Amino acid sequence: MSNPWDALSSTFDTKKDEGEISSHAADNILIAWPVVLDFIKENAPKEEDLRGLEYGCGGGGFAEKLNTLGYQVTGVDSSAEMIKVANAAHGSHIKFMVGDSSVLHTFEPFSIITSIMTLQFIENIEKVVDDFSKALTPDGILVFAVHNPEHVKEYLKAQILFEDFNSNDQPETGYLNLGGNKIPIFIRTAEEYNLLLKKKGFEPLLKAYPPFTKEFLSKYPISAPTEQSEFLILGYRKH
Repeated sequence: MSNPWDALSSTFDTKKDEGEISSHAADNILIAWPVVLDFIKENAPKEEDLRGLEYGCGGGGFAEKLNTLGYQVTGVDSSAEMIKVANAAHGSHIKFMVGDSSVLHTFEPFSIITSIMTLQFIENIEKVVDDFSKALTPDGILVFAVHNPEHVKEYLKAQILFEDFNSNDQPETGYLNLGGNKIPIFIRTAEEYNLLLKKKGFEPLLKAYPPFTKEFLSKYPISAPTEQSEFLILGYRKH
């Protein structure tokens, strides 16, 4: 079975010149990344030689950011084409692997796990969270960004990007259409994530809905609604 993300590897190549980066990647870079990085700087364990996992690493751009903070980083993604892009750009100093959360037991424990706009594309989220819990050291941190449910509602009403959902008012399952690539997506609220993470021994530390920034909108003017944040960002510490 082909992976729909393989066809989007160029779209999420963040090694391109700034003017060539797709808006679908630039929103992550300019809006979500700063919030995630601030959380890491404030909450990461203080030991030296920390190991970081970037799960759903795509083209490796955020894994590179973690590396510049001094972490020993591993990137995992289900798309072989994404991993090719990541290896070409950052493979000299970051380990990348094709796989899902079932491969995490093959690594030494991590102090930090990040995931940028990946978990909403995973149906069996309970297994992934369980694998994250097993892969994190005590007092390790997990931080991830997913689609804000209110943003999805806004775009469904405008008939942009999202389609074939079970409900426009309480969207849970449907598809994200990126350039004709229809990808199954599973929308969850912060409360749903918190309930699941607490069961697996995680303490909630962060809930953020960063707004569209002037910098992003000036560089990537869009006609779509921007009242609701695209991102829901959640951060946790493992007990």
